[in-house]
Amino acid sequence: MDRLLLLSALATAVAVDDAAPRPSRAPLPTTLVPWGSPLAAPTAPCTWGGRAHALDWNLTTSVPGSRQCFPNLFAADQPLEFPYPRSSYNYDLDPPVVGPRVQVQWTNGVTNVTAPVAAFDYRTFEMTGDELLFHALPDAPGVYRLAVQAFDWDRASSECRACLAVTDQVRPRATVARAGLCGASTTAPYSPEALAAADDRVRALVRYRATATNNDACSDRRCDAVTVAQTGFLSAFPTAVVDGANAAVDAVPDGWLGCLAAPLSARERQRLTTPLALVDDARDYFVALQELYTPFRCGAPPGRPTCAGAASETCALMQAVVLPASHLVARVAVKLKATAGHIADPAAAFPGAGYLPPSARHLHLAIPCYPTNASFSSFCADTVEWRVSDLFELSAELNASQPWGFDAAAPLVTWFVQQGPAWVAVADNKRLAFDKFQDTLVFRAMTPCGQVGEDIAWTVFSHRAEALSVDAWWNSLWSCGGCNVPKADFSVCRFRFDPTSPLVSAMLHPPASCRDAAGRSCRNGCLARGQCNGRSTAASCGQQAGATWCDARGSALLAAAVPRYSLRSLQCVWQYANTSSANWSVAVDVAVDTAFALKLRNADATELSVSCTLTFDPDTGEPAVVKTRSLALSLRNCDGPRFEDHALAFVKDRCDASWRPGVGRQPAPRQACAGHLVFPSTTDAAATVLLTPADDLACCSGPVAAFSCQPLPGHPGLKQCQRADTATALLAAEPQAWPPVALAASLALVFVLVRRRRQPSDTDLSRPLIDGDRC
Repeated sequence: MDRLLLLSALATAVAVDDAAPRPSRAPLPTTLVPWGSPLAAPTAPCTWGGRAHALDWNLTTSVPGSRQCFPNLFAADQPLEFPYPRSSYNYDLDPPVVGPRVQVQWTNGVTNVTAPVAAFDYRTFEMTGDELLFHALPDAPGVYRLAVQAFDWDRASSECRACLAVTDQVRPRATVARAGLCGASTTAPYSPEALAAADDRVRALVRYRATATNNDACSDRRCDAVTVAQTGFLSAFPTAVVDGANAAVDAVPDGWLGCLAAPLSARERQRLTTPLALVDDARDYFVALQELYTPFRCGAPPGRPTCAGAASETCALMQAVVLPASHLVARVAVKLKATAGHIADPAAAFPGAGYLPPSARHLHLAIPCYPTNASFSSFCADTVEWRVSDLFELSAELNASQPWGFDAAAPLVTWFVQQGPAWVAVADNKRLAFDKFQDTLVFRAMTPCGQVGEDIAWTVFSHRAEALSVDAWWNSLWSCGGCNVPKADFSVCRFRFDPTSPLVSAMLHPPASCRDAAGRSCRNGCLARGQCNGRSTAASCGQQAGATWCDARGSALLAAAVPRYSLRSLQCVWQYANTSSANWSVAVDVAVDTAFALKLRNADATELSVSCTLTFDPDTGEPAVVKTRSLALSLRNCDGPRFEDHALAFVKDRCDASWRPGVGRQPAPRQACAGHLVFPSTTDAAATVLLTPADDLACCSGPVAAFSCQPLPGHPGLKQCQRADTATALLAAEPQAWPPVALAASLALVFVLVRRRRQPSDTDLSRPLIDGDRC
């Protein structure tokens, strides 16, 4: 008797308690869903696998074999192991006959389309029922309802029903290597080569998308996220976002190629004349590999199609081209105007001062500022101002090869000037005032694309109209560094005084001049206080103190009582910020060439000043002339952290005596040990100490590292605690270039600790560094 099997694809499974046992196999990873079909319960129990009637199957990995969307879930020991119907006749032993059979039918739970009934004899179904059920269903996600019913002639079993819901959870994956592409950020100067390289990377990103792999039989259409965000020239934020999701997978989305090479828009050209704009053209590309999928569940309506992708399957690429300032403007310059009213030949005007000409970017101004002015000490900065446009000519030259068609560089450049810490934009009416003898102006040319060239610095000297001018001489006395001696805790300041120098002679015996405050020649007039009076007579001019009569050639013929001076004394004080000061005297009748070791405090910058009171006696018998000048120093430790020899580990335990203020002071390695030593009395700098020991100080040494007081090459009179072998090598390599010249005062021990605090004088001149600055 034939046995037939009927297959029906409904999405539920009914358990049968008396199913024949089958060989055991490990179950596939899945979720078993209890029976939930709205179909009527069977009249007799049946079983599908582990007594389950419904299975929600999530496909998370590719399935081996010809079918891709789900494996044979109806095989032995699988979640929907097929039911095992038995006939009431012994069909296993008797020949099969027509009539007794097993019928199977399945229905698509999404479309509600039912497949035709299929019938199988008992023996065939018992042997291959799992394969019959598996191959009867489509290889696609969806909901499938199955029904199995057995027949013996005219009698039938109840229907054995099951449900299988298949959801695709496998997402598109890239096959192109991500290294060097995804996550790359590239910025290059604007050039044809840079633009070509940018397009090559875009094509690689298109290949990343086009060659992605997926389980196509189980997948809906792709829904990749494909965007490019544009941040144009002179924009701080993205100005456009182009969505390329609708482009074919293997196509280049619109606007991806050549976008960086687009010409400047009218707005971009206009904004290139805006100071300090942001000039780069950037594109942020993004691709996320995604597909549409529909979640299916037994006993529930199908979900809505959803676009999703693996979090790791994204690729972002940033590309930018920048417009260097040099591509717009080739060069800039700052020159003195011919009509600037400056002293054209400072070497002739101030013999012996060693001033450089304007070609060295040195500007000398003769300012109408007299000792009778209330602001004389600040160089009359409250009343004497200079327009930048009157002194300097600022120019810019367009780059001839710039491809954007600009015809002039001036609209593209904004000039800035720094005087002190602040930068300000230069306008036609921008005015400058100089409150000290020597000042520095730093010019900077900026385009929207950045700075053009290097900063241009000019040194400005302001010469006041005074009978006794000491500024040039005072500044020539000092040569101080702004950094520490390498690996040491002190900086060096050198003092050189020669009473016979031409500069001293010119200062003490000022010549009669026939040039006014602006440097113009005075002819047939009386020159007084920097002004030429052409209505005066020679007789009346001779009666004015400090006046000079100038003839038609501009030569001085008659000077009324031009005084001559002699330098009586030079008294100085050293002082750390917010401390009491230490006195120092200089003999004025002999030459002095010496150096000071200035100890740095444990701070970012050590503020220290030296102030000197200069007393002059006029040969006219008038009262002495007293002037005060100051030099402000800001010293920094220019060394970086370093690793030292273990032999120096003793310093922290043995060298406490390095803070003693007197002859008991024992300097630590590399500290100054002889010469003029300037240091704070304590770590909190309660007082300033000047120590000039008659004998070298004993250096602090360790058990295995001996240090001795050795000459410091290049610095007269100073010595430093060094190892003997190191000092010998240094002296052999660098002979001492500055021979020490002792002060004419005492060579004995000088130890000064003044317990009073000094207030700066109103006539102090403060500036950070002077001639010979170096680190």
